[in-house]
Amino acid sequence: MVSFFLLAVVFVNLNHMYN
Repeated sequence: MVSFFLLAVVFVNLNHMYN
């Protein structure tokens, strides 16, 4: 699903921001 892919991208972006 495209929505699931977008959610994964957002999650990775948040992880990079916290690190």
